[in-house]
Amino acid sequence: MVAVIYIAKSGFFRFKKAFLSFSVPNFTFSDFFLEFWEHHFQCKFPNTTIARYKNFTTICTGDEKLTRENTQFEAQLQFVSDAVLSFAYALRDMHEVICGGKRNPGVCTKMKPVDGTTLLGYLKNVSFVGKD
Repeated sequence: MVAVIYIAKSGFFRFKKAFLSFSVPNFTFSDFFLEFWEHHFQCKFPNTTIARYKNFTTICTGDEKLTRENTQFEAQLQFVSDAVLSFAYALRDMHEVICGGKRNPGVCTKMKPVDGTTLLGYLKNVSFVGKD
């Protein structure tokens, strides 16, 4: 018998809202964002130094809009966020015990390098409620 476990994910409403508000004028400094934009809208920016999508014939205007209808968010995003938070909380707790926490900011010599087995022990004791 095979059991399937489905873990309910919280909505990333604030993230989605913020992401959908991104526009080219706000991110012209980012080659990664421009590449995403070209790929997403299947267009190319004229006069760019990086030839990313030579096959696209439509010219990007920068007036294209990200919408809920044309943008799909990864369903597993919540799990990535939870994993990052788990490590952050584990490192915080480990730092508190080993380095003295806020009394000694920064990584102390006892945590250089981080011992994986010790960190795993702290990871196994992390508990939090994810936020929307």
